[in-house]
Amino acid sequence: MGNWSRTKVLRLAKGFQGRAKNCYSLAIVRLHKSLQHAYRGRKLRRRIARRDWITRINSALSEQSVKYSCFIHGLNVYSNVALNRKVLAELAVNEPYSFRAVVNEVIEQAGIPRVELPPMSYEEAKVQGDIVNEIPKEEVKEPEFQPLRIRPGVTLTDADDYLRLTHVEEDAKWREKRLSKVLTKKQLKKLVLRKKKGDVKEVEEKGKKKDGGKGADKGSKSKGKK
Repeated sequence: MGNWSRTKVLRLAKGFQGRAKNCYSLAIVRLHKSLQHAYRGRKLRRRIARRDWITRINSALSEQSVKYSCFIHGLNVYSNVALNRKVLAELAVNEPYSFRAVVNEVIEQAGIPRVELPPMSYEEAKVQGDIVNEIPKEEVKEPEFQPLRIRPGVTLTDADDYLRLTHVEEDAKWREKRLSKVLTKKQLKKLVLRKKKGDVKEVEEKGKKKDGGKGADKGSKSKGKK
């Protein structure tokens, strides 16, 4: 990094917060630390991916009552199935029936025993501790909600109903006003007919005015000629 130019350092520091993106003295320190994290992250990325594959395979095997360690040992030593953990994890998530077929084949070739749990009643599971005892209703306490501090006269929209804890009466009045403003189909039809009739009347009145004006002018002209 000692031989890197100023332009190269600032180009690599693009996107840093604060002055570290355009100040060379701060950018070179942050860049050095970021490159260290990137080197470490490239190693951790593979470990995390392998860990995720193992958890997916283990959860899918538990449904078929097979241990993960026995399955992997039989897969690598006694079977001729050449599938790695990445492919097995994808099969377990996206193709459960194919994964079951692979597991059955490995079990037959390697002779892996299935872990079958004995049947257990609800009371026995409670005694053993597999099921937590139910909490009696007397001990359950309802949470105490603190009312929101809202200015008087303010009404919220329907989207914020879950936040509304006060001004119940004002909200009920506001809903009534809104419902009163909503028109039914019959009322809408009446409004449309009224508008149409009003337009026709206006046109007729304009026509009468025009005709009346022309008739008066003609009568005055004829009188003047006589």
